[in-house]
Formats: sequence, C-alpha cells, structure tokens
Amino acid sequence: MKINNEDVVANVKEKTMKLIDENGIKGFNMADLAKESGLAKDTLYRLIGSKEKWLMDVLISKVTNNKRAIVAIINSDDIYITKLEKIIHEVSNFMFELSSENIKEVLEAYPAISEELFDLKSNLDDVIIAFIKSGISNGFFVEDLEAHFLLEIVNANIFYFFKTDSSNQVRENISKSLNYLLKGVQNG
Repeated sequence: MKINNEDVVANVKEKTMKLIDENGIKGFNMADLAKESGLAKDTLYRLIGSKEKWLMDVLISKVTNNKRAIVAIINSDDIYITKLEKIIHEVSNFMFELSSENIKEVLEAYPAISEELFDLKSNLDDVIIAFIKSGISNGFFVEDLEAHFLLEIVNANIFYFFKTDSSNQVRENISKSLNYLLKGVQNG
C-alpha cells in the first residue's frame, strides 16, 4: 500500500475524526488510529508526521471542503434566496460537525490549529462578503446594508452558539438565528 495514496489518507482522516468524536483529544492516540485505519504504526507515522500536524491537516481539510461547497453554491444557477438558504444550511451543518466538545478540546489544546483555521476563515469571509455585496447591488438586501458588518453579526451569532450550546443544539440554533437575521435585512 502506497502511503501517499489519496484513498488511504482520506480513510485515515475519517478514522481520526471518528476517534476524536468517540474518545476526545485526550483519548486519541496513534496506536488506536493505526489499528482503526488498518495500518502499521510506523506506516501511519510516515503518512501523518506529528500528531499536531496531522490534526491540523484533518481540520484544515474540513474547512477547505466547506469553503468549496459554499463557493459551489454561490456559483450555481440557483436564485439568490435559494443560494442563501443553502449557504445557511451548509454553515449550520459544518458548525455542528465542529461543535463537539472533543473538537473544541483540539482547538484549545493546539493554538496553532486555531490560528490556521482563523486564517482560512478570513479567506472564506472575502467570498461571503462579495456574495452579500452582489445581493445588495441586485436589490435583494436593503441598499444601505454594510456587507462586512452583516458578516460580523453573522459570525458573532455563529460563534455564540458554537461556544455556548451543546453540539445537539448548534445546528438548529445557528440555522434559526441566521434565518431570522437575514429576513430582517431583506428588501421588500
């Protein structure tokens, strides 16, 4: 088995998330990951390098996939409101995936991972701001709406629920609050 095989890497990423979800970061270890992935421990280490680097790669991959999904929604032929609803759904589901206490532990235990994810989020913010601006210029939102400020409000909403709710409530509460918020700034 080649250690650079994309299928092997994808499988190990999936098993990493499964083990973190089940055991938390303190219960996550390379021996269990090797066993779960069907790899020898030395092969696993050659594949992933350090634990911190691997966890960063796994979470960055999740964020990158979320960004790709949002960009695909924005570039679709759907009408603006449908795109907006799909983006809300995508963001809510993504935050639900990240909201488990075990993922929060990873972000607290490895500040470098949090910093890297923040940088990726900033890049996604630029995409969302451009999308909001297109909604303003096309009359979907009130014309005096500031796209950047709306995004700050949305982010504050998302992170409030991310930090305060149990993982079971995050998806529903984020979706509900974003829908309420955006209905209030729509034109007509």
